[in-house]
Amino acid sequence: MFKYFSLALLLCLTFLANAQNGKIINKDFDVELYNSIEFDLYGETVYEPWEADYVLVETTVKLWDTPKRLFDNHVLKGRYYCHIKASDSKAIISSIPVERNKLSARESVVSVVYYPASFILSGSKMLRQDEAVTSKDEEK
Repeated sequence: MFKYFSLALLLCLTFLANAQNGKIINKDFDVELYNSIEFDLYGETVYEPWEADYVLVETTVKLWDTPKRLFDNHVLKGRYYCHIKASDSKAIISSIPVERNKLSARESVVSVVYYPASFILSGSKMLRQDEAVTSKDEEK
């Protein structure tokens, strides 16, 4: 009996050790003031147009064969977050710079960038299609 219990316990621990940690991180950016936006995001990036007037970056992170506390530590240190830097009518949306040591575990980072249909995509750069009047201009 003890032999079977030990075997079951060992199988459970093996399963937990190979478990996958994951998280989806969403960040939106108001891009109404910008005519061009560049992207420099960590991991794989996919671009999708949509009808909203802002950019949404949805980052899906998966990390295998790593304790949950280590995964949480990477998230807390900002390994998977992004921010915007702007000057004049140009902006850059990029991953937050952190020390990115090579992980011994398998890591998957995929960001889906939902961008306004009023922009056209050229590589990892978006350009406004027309000089449309924005709601902020209408207020003036």
